[in-house]
Amino acid sequence: MTIIYNNKSHLSVIFKLQGSIWPEVLPFCIFNVAVTLAIWIMRERDVVDLHFDGGIGYQFISVLVSFFVVTNINTTYNRFWDDIEDILGKNGHSTEAFFASAFDCTPSKGDDGYDSLV
Repeated sequence: MTIIYNNKSHLSVIFKLQGSIWPEVLPFCIFNVAVTLAIWIMRERDVVDLHFDGGIGYQFISVLVSFFVVTNINTTYNRFWDDIEDILGKNGHSTEAFFASAFDCTPSKGDDGYDSLV
């Protein structure tokens, strides 16, 4: 898909909807702003104080962030091995043979008489 834009106007490029992630992300942005405003209003009216003062709020966020990091790394690792199995399964090679050939760093004499890594 070719996206045509005017390079003189940066705002038209940023807010262009065709080929953009904005339609998928904007509802989450609006929700985040609404939650932030609700927490701020409740704090200003002395209903409840939910701001992060370095205590339990940061502990909760750190556990949440670490969960997402581990989950994303696990997903990436599984996709990597699925792709390796797909590649090697089609050629009939084993994983060990693939990595042995990929990381073969034995020196050999080149045409010029110097050692080089193959």
